[in-house]
Amino acid sequence: MGSEIGFHIFHVDPFNLISERHILGGVQYCQMLYRTNIIAFIGTGKNPLYPSYKVLLYDDKQQKCVGELQYREPPLAVHLRRDVIVVILANRICIYDFKHLNLQNQITTLSNPEGLFSICRMSIKNLFACPGLVEGQIRISTFSSSTHSTHSPTLFLAAHQNKLAFFDFNHEGNLLVSASEKGTILRLFNTENGSLLREFRRGSQIACNLSIAFDILSSYLLCTSNKSTLHLFLINENKLNKKAKKSYFQSSEEKSICQTSVKSKNTRIFCTLDSNCFYLLSDNEILTKVKFNLNVIRNQKKKKSSKKEFSFHSCAFQNSSFLQKEVDCSYSPFFVSGK
Repeated sequence: MGSEIGFHIFHVDPFNLISERHILGGVQYCQMLYRTNIIAFIGTGKNPLYPSYKVLLYDDKQQKCVGELQYREPPLAVHLRRDVIVVILANRICIYDFKHLNLQNQITTLSNPEGLFSICRMSIKNLFACPGLVEGQIRISTFSSSTHSTHSPTLFLAAHQNKLAFFDFNHEGNLLVSASEKGTILRLFNTENGSLLREFRRGSQIACNLSIAFDILSSYLLCTSNKSTLHLFLINENKLNKKAKKSYFQSSEEKSICQTSVKSKNTRIFCTLDSNCFYLLSDNEILTKVKFNLNVIRNQKKKKSSKKEFSFHSCAFQNSSFLQKEVDCSYSPFFVSGK
């Protein structure tokens, strides 16, 4: 987690602070390479140690920067895999080989001030998604790496009629969910052929600050917005296997199986390896662990029961009583070298 004083690494279950690094000026964006010692971040502040037009690769074991990428404009986001680094700029994305930081590809996009981008988390797939060159369009492409030399055809999805607000792959990379700036409809696509599989209605009022996540098994979707509600949508595999509809905008909309209120209007969702557990991170730095049982929710809906469907347990990042300890999370199969 980046902050005005640097970045912090937390273990969420059990919840404790693993380490913190103080960086002059602060950090506006950071991402860890899985559970390793490599962290990419973008600096910020009036007199920053690292300017906002650079992406820094930091080795937390050595406690020093081991590589950097510099631009003429401030980068908006950076995404890491073991084989590539992807940097998101306002009108393009840059893909680099991880080991040598060699530029592999540049892709021009429509204006992307929010830094929208998604990359498949599974190493056996080299898929990524970014905005296309038309409003509401999503581009799904593949990148080259040391383990992937083949390319699948690039797909262009006419996902929405309005500006994109969110899109992301599921864990396996065979599904992609998207939403527009209206935030009323979520659309689920097949990433192999671009067909529309499902449409889910979040609500009828315009919503922003959307966060959407698949569970690890892709059995349901979770969605939050500035409406301070949490929606759960079931993904029915039987329906996914049916022949896709011809038009993107003529499928029937499905409502959430259940919903509940959340305290914050700006909440991000993180799913875990436990399909009955997920985390909510609010803008006031409160991490909430949410547990539920999908089968119980199904049964309650059939019986029209009003029993409590979710259990919440929150922890504050500001808590000064964190257990602070140094942990060696080193990852050795590669070495990062900067230019």
